[in-house]
Amino acid sequence: IINKIIILIFPTKVKLSKVKVSKIKAKVYTGKALKPAVKLTYKNKALQLNKDYKVTYKNNKKVGTATITIKGIGKYTGTKEVTFKITPAKAVISKASKTKTGLTLKLKALKQVSGYVVTYSSDKAMKKSKSVTTKKTSLTIKTSAKTTYVKVKAYKLVNGKKVYGSSSSVKGY
Repeated sequence: IINKIIILIFPTKVKLSKVKVSKIKAKVYTGKALKPAVKLTYKNKALQLNKDYKVTYKNNKKVGTATITIKGIGKYTGTKEVTFKITPAKAVISKASKTKTGLTLKLKALKQVSGYVVTYSSDKAMKKSKSVTTKKTSLTIKTSAKTTYVKVKAYKLVNGKKVYGSSSSVKGY
């Protein structure tokens, strides 16, 4: 009599909690739903979207924190959530004009913005700068400097905290 041993190898289930998810960089508000790609790896092997996992997005249209829910498929089980920030668009100074007492600025109106932070200095490197926070898109800065250097960034209040967009370049007027 010959004894045969049959060994069946079943694929091992892998919990998504053991899978590495690449960091997702902040995205800039566009008015459209943002769906950045998610990269997953397990033991240095890349997982494939819609074969090993699927993704859904939540709160991914407005400035704030968006959530990506990753759900395992096949041998990958469970769910995992990751987040990414959506920041306001980059602020722009659309017009500047000197006055007898300073500088009048017009800022490009942006959507999904609560206000703007205008930083100014008599020094191009912005040393000893001052900042003004405004909800309006036009303002006058009082300064006696021959040239005033200015930059601006937009912000949105989300759950009581300010989420900032990137600053404009520094311009002298």
